[in-house]
Amino acid sequence: MGSKPKLSIKDLTIDKQEKRSIWSSFCSVDIKGLVKNEGNKEARSPYVMCKYYVGDKLIDTDRKDFGWSGIYPNAEEPFSFYKSFDSGSCEKLRIECEAYCKNC
Repeated sequence: MGSKPKLSIKDLTIDKQEKRSIWSSFCSVDIKGLVKNEGNKEARSPYVMCKYYVGDKLIDTDRKDFGWSGIYPNAEEPFSFYKSFDSGSCEKLRIECEAYCKNC
């Protein structure tokens, strides 16, 4: 089979909630997941990136790097992001997360 590492995202949860305080209301976003190396070689300089869209417009990104040494074959590394956005954006907010590496 292929010798390249193949990163996938497992157990992805995206929790979006409209929240209110005395002064304002906002959309809180809590993202959690695992990046798994499905290949049989170490994944070099791996990272996960989540992109936040309203409609087709990219409004923000988050990135977590797992270090140059990488993720070993069949290993999983956790990641999480927390963001808050202006009120009313929760229902319009679309989030996409992908994992990348230098030698994938």
